[in-house]
Amino acid sequence: MSKDRDKAPPVPASVKVAGEFTYSTTLYSLQHLPNFSAYRDRKRLSSPNLLEFLKIAKRWKISEKNARLLLGGISAGYYRKITTHPERRILRQDQLTRVAFLIEIYGALNTMLGQKGGAKWVRLATQEWPFHGLSPLDYLAKEGIVAIHSLRNNLVGSMARSS
Repeated sequence: MSKDRDKAPPVPASVKVAGEFTYSTTLYSLQHLPNFSAYRDRKRLSSPNLLEFLKIAKRWKISEKNARLLLGGISAGYYRKITTHPERRILRQDQLTRVAFLIEIYGALNTMLGQKGGAKWVRLATQEWPFHGLSPLDYLAKEGIVAIHSLRNNLVGSMARSS
């Protein structure tokens, strides 16, 4: 065996932030955070995110109407273009943000409930706040990006608290 393989991976150091609080650094780093307002980043990220959104839409059995609303109320014609050639589409900043949040919601639900459980949860109507008789999916489609962001934050926060 080579000596490199025998070495233990480096241990992340702590970073001092704002006085007494410390956060662990990660072994992974980004060259830069994606900037959804920058055309270059939207061009690079639109296709893979859109393809993932379409997979989620199929797994969750999202209607075309709700899928269009989740993407910001796009027209039926534009939605057909997106689904026909997603690799050719460059999403607007708000659309890419919506899709990124929905992918995170999908991941959080899969982690907490499993793929089947998550797919069932998004379709079940509930009287719980904030859904008020709607399914989470219908609520997100109706209420838009703020609701999508809020649910994403709640689910990611729940995962962090439970770990």
